Amino acid sequence: MIIDNKPPHETNPYTPQSSPTKHLKDIDIDEITAKINTRLRKELNFSTPMEEFFNYLL
Repeated sequence: MIIDNKPPHETNPYTPQSSPTKHLKDIDIDEITAKINTRLRKELNFSTPMEEFFNYLL
């Protein structure tokens, strides 16, 4: 599911595009994922992707 049409480097401010991701630990990736999934989205009527996912399951 595409949330918006921006390039990845504009939609993910948590890891710069030029930085290698090999040095990230699992805990770092979990924190980044949590931040992304709990951020409000205009495209989702100002709800979060996590809220939309759980609403879809119900």
